[in-house]
Amino acid sequence: MGVSEWFKERLGLDDLPFFRTPDYMYKVEYWLGALVAGSFIYTVISGLILLLYYNPEAGYSSTETLIQEVPYGSVVLYSHLYGAYAMIILAYVHMFRNYFAGAYKKPRELLWILGVLMLVLTLGTAFLGYSLIGDALATSAVDVGEGIITSIPSLSFLIPILFGNYDAGDYGRVLAWHIILVALIGVLFMLHFFMAEHYGMMPSKKEKNKAPAVYTKEEWQKFNPWWPRNFVYMTSLVFMTWGFILLIPNALAYLNGLPQELDPFLNPKPAPPPNSPAAAHITTYPPWFFLFLYKIADFTSDVV
Repeated sequence: MGVSEWFKERLGLDDLPFFRTPDYMYKVEYWLGALVAGSFIYTVISGLILLLYYNPEAGYSSTETLIQEVPYGSVVLYSHLYGAYAMIILAYVHMFRNYFAGAYKKPRELLWILGVLMLVLTLGTAFLGYSLIGDALATSAVDVGEGIITSIPSLSFLIPILFGNYDAGDYGRVLAWHIILVALIGVLFMLHFFMAEHYGMMPSKKEKNKAPAVYTKEEWQKFNPWWPRNFVYMTSLVFMTWGFILLIPNALAYLNGLPQELDPFLNPKPAPPPNSPAAAHITTYPPWFFLFLYKIADFTSDVV
């Protein structure tokens, strides 16, 4: 018995109720969820490393220390940032692809609801993580967020709960919520994953053109087993995603070394601190994934 067969038998991989896959589904469009998962896993791992060095009572200075003094600290921080960005972009692509494919229909309604809920939590988590840096852009984004919340009188009580003493430079409450939301995403992700494996990926309309679009047990048994085919394919996509996440900040770091410095919107480096003279020359705006909320606030003069 070979090593792979030994693990297969001991782990009971043949008995797992995971989805068996037809050959035509080995295309990236059917595995966008794996790309999202890869981004999430990388962001969690890099976030745990950052947590070892981050001081919520001195957010900006501890971030600068991480970049300047910790070996490979800038790589971890910048790739954490772009891992989160990749997760958001891929989640939107995954959601719209599944919407137009009809993957929200019976029997996958709950699977769709969980996905939308995870997207909302991801946006909230990203906003809180963005705020932890404490630079001029983060402070401005928090100000806009607080303005939107306080514009609804019944929600004003949420400000101290969500942000604590943020204005005084204490980011402990924001960090706590950031970690809590990541944990919630992790729990929902596991549930989402097992439900997706139970129902399988949405078949091509050439195969199943009406709900419920699922393969029968007899059809299912003819497909490729989850182990090792699906596992290897999924793992290769995850590693490919990690490669791109690591490549982007390094490419931007190179571009930032050129005579024309990157715009702060693209630059992974923190902007100047909010009370510094340099901050006066920075055009402040929230993170790109919340620009739509910024415009809503911009059109409402009593909020901003």
